[in-house]
Amino acid sequence: MAHPTDRLEAVKYDVKRGQVELTKGYPEEKFLWNVDFHPTPIRKRNWDWYTYAAIWFGMAFIVPSWSLASVGYPLVWGHWTQYSWCS
Repeated sequence: MAHPTDRLEAVKYDVKRGQVELTKGYPEEKFLWNVDFHPTPIRKRNWDWYTYAAIWFGMAFIVPSWSLASVGYPLVWGHWTQYSWCS
């Protein structure tokens, strides 16, 4: 098993983008690491602010969040509590 300082050497930090990337895999830890779960390399990450905004907007206006907020009406919760659950 690798020593914790070896793990720090396997991580690359991109200062310009503020992102971290794993540069080494750990196939010897078959229950904790898998090629399918390995993080995407920085060169293949192409999300920008628009992608994050679209995801947030889509998740803020889905039906289950509004349904959860509507539970508060029979329980006499205030409007501010209900609106905070949806955002």
